Amino acid sequence: GLLGQGAEGARHKRLADLMVKKIAESKAAAAANEKAADETKDGNAFVALGLANAFGGDAKKGVSQIEQGIAKGNLKRPEDAKLYLGLVY
Repeated sequence: GLLGQGAEGARHKRLADLMVKKIAESKAAAAANEKAADETKDGNAFVALGLANAFGGDAKKGVSQIEQGIAKGNLKRPEDAKLYLGLVY
């Protein structure tokens, strides 16, 4: 490809390295967020995580997390959670 070549090659390399670093940080944060959601007494955090994952491109994981949130119960808006589940299917 064209990245990493020419006068801007060094800059392209730095940007690519930064992108790799940010992706790794995001994955680490996602695992921490999922653990925190598991420790809560209600399913609201799982619903929010599921919606974020679904809109981020991982619909299968999003559906699973929203279903976990609904099953956990004590939702602020249970009907909204069901609507979100329908949206991500």
